[in-house]
Amino acid sequence: MSRDVTAIVLAASGGGRLERSLASVEWAAERIVLDPAARIDARAVPAGVRHVARAADLAELGSAPWLLLLLEGEVASSRLGEALVGVSGAEAFGVPLEVHGIDAHWTPRRAPVRLAARAAVALVVRDGRPELAGQGRGLGAGGARIVAEAALSLEDAVQTLDAECGAVAAWLAAGPARVRLHQLVLPPLAAMLRAMAAPGGSARPWARWVAAVFAGYRALLVPAKVWELRQSAAIAPVLAGDPVRRAEA
Repeated sequence: MSRDVTAIVLAASGGGRLERSLASVEWAAERIVLDPAARIDARAVPAGVRHVARAADLAELGSAPWLLLLLEGEVASSRLGEALVGVSGAEAFGVPLEVHGIDAHWTPRRAPVRLAARAAVALVVRDGRPELAGQGRGLGAGGARIVAEAALSLEDAVQTLDAECGAVAAWLAAGPARVRLHQLVLPPLAAMLRAMAAPGGSARPWARWVAAVFAGYRALLVPAKVWELRQSAAIAPVLAGDPVRRAEA
């Protein structure tokens, strides 16, 4: 199936993290950098990779019958491409995700749906990470997974998380998604608990707790940024027509 897959990488800030994500899916028929926050210089995108500034509808991206979704900083294992060959019998598949934090790593018990047939594709967000809608069947191949890279430091982790959540929020804000009050309370707490309980390990006693805090913050930050973008979009036309309010802003 690998030649029938369009690999989409959701860009956050570019650079080495984006390059490594794209390199890990060189086997795909098409590779697309999705840049909803408009932070990537199209001239910096590798040859043979398409740059798309904005796309609310995933089904419009590429032409291959299957879509594989990665975030910038996520790397597809070498076994993932092999596992996709000949896969059939379902419209969506869960791909195990191995998350690396600072001195900690864990694998969510539920494999996020990152591979789906184009005809059935839709975007959803769980724990602040985008995935494809549907009940994903497991790939069932050992070593086939997506690995999320670890940040180099706490400062780098905060900056990276902010960029990733900004990109996800920009994508969501371009569509019909709505932010509810409960999304700012319950999902962050649930994300923290899932990160704490997920199988994995840590080099230091506090490392898993820090990872859980970041997981909860991610789940909070995405809807908060969507709300902020919607508010800005609603205010901009008003300011554009009122020179006094525009000057005050």
